[in-house]
Amino acid sequence: MSWKLGAGSDLVLHLHLLPSGKEEKIQSSVGLFFADKPPKRIPIMLRVGMPSIDIAAGVRDYVLEDAFRLPADVHVLSLYPHAHYLCRDMQGYALLPDGTRKPLIHIAAWDFNWQDEYRLEHPLFLPKGTELVMRYTYDNSDQNVRNPNQPPHRVMWGPNSSDEMGDLWFQVLPQNPGDLAVVQAAADRKNREFRVTMSRQALAIRPDDVDALIDMGKLMTEQRKFDDAALYFDRAVHIDPDNAKVHNNAGSLFEARGEPTQARDAYQRAVAINPDFAIAQKNLGMNLALHGELVQGKEHLEHAVRADPYYAEAHMYLGRVLEMLGLPSQAKTAYERALSIRPHSPIANAYFAWLLATCSDAQVRNPEKAIRQATYAANITANANAGILDTLAAAYAADSQFDRAREIAEMALALASNSKNTQLKHDIRRRLELYKQSVSYREGPVY
Repeated sequence: MSWKLGAGSDLVLHLHLLPSGKEEKIQSSVGLFFADKPPKRIPIMLRVGMPSIDIAAGVRDYVLEDAFRLPADVHVLSLYPHAHYLCRDMQGYALLPDGTRKPLIHIAAWDFNWQDEYRLEHPLFLPKGTELVMRYTYDNSDQNVRNPNQPPHRVMWGPNSSDEMGDLWFQVLPQNPGDLAVVQAAADRKNREFRVTMSRQALAIRPDDVDALIDMGKLMTEQRKFDDAALYFDRAVHIDPDNAKVHNNAGSLFEARGEPTQARDAYQRAVAINPDFAIAQKNLGMNLALHGELVQGKEHLEHAVRADPYYAEAHMYLGRVLEMLGLPSQAKTAYERALSIRPHSPIANAYFAWLLATCSDAQVRNPEKAIRQATYAANITANANAGILDTLAAAYAADSQFDRAREIAEMALALASNSKNTQLKHDIRRRLELYKQSVSYREGPVY
């Protein structure tokens, strides 16, 4: 379970230092251990805890509780508890689906110096539906010998050691590698809850904090609360009209609302303010390409990858546009670049597989590799993505495995029928008819 350190990564060393009363010299070192082979299994970090801490002076038994329900079977590998000086009792446990409580960690007299990763001697299996629970108790009284404030005063959540925190991180390994995306999606939802709470607290203290307004606008967009998102972005633009991040994220809101022209205007304002803002260049490029302006879209996507050569998503979408322009060899190079940066991206694997399976250029087409790429994408999305299954079916058909292609295409059609994507449903049905006639699907260039 080694992990990939991508080219262009920055190594940041963040030190917490305790004063000794005199000048000290610090010399730090970092050890990197290189694996012989790429990782076959990928663990995930799950955060349990919320930034809602607000402890009045003198309170001796302030309790913070939070939980995370596992969406799949996992093995717990390690735990990382974190709090500051006021925490006294720290508990982490699992509530199994049958109601059994299984202790995982208990520090009855927490010491700030004990924050570390606690690795289990043997991985612990926990079934789907288990709740991972943290329960921390804080003492903000003058009876707490570790309280840095004498006399005590109100303490809230915050990044400084004089503030407080309450997190319990779990490193888990999905039992089934195909559940990786399911567990990661649940972790992402949990992290969004954390961000909402944190941003709301920031705005309660500083209503004109532009970064917090942007974050809330993004979160409201993700939750499809478009009117609320617009209010946050409008406030941010009023406060800082020359902030490229505000305009870029407002563009994403317009895209989500189905207003591509307004989105394009917002992205153009963002790149006018900061031409090397890679995310905005990528967004503008995709907006143009999706509405028929492929050459202009390609130019902005190329600008994005020049501005940030390690931006995998920009390489991936550049590959898609090059493919649509009838430049399959260049598209292949772009997809390979995207996957060298983010090898576990299901979309990048599926896009590459589609090119390798359906390209009319025999020098680019590679059915066997297409099957491998599409199978990987299907596995990490738990066979729940109709478009990826459509790609896998096309790959099997390209390899003349038509029985398998028909079977998978029918699975894809069933999934598409349960969604609102009528175009995808129509396309899958059309390809399925080809496979029934033992004919593979070829996609010519789209100009």
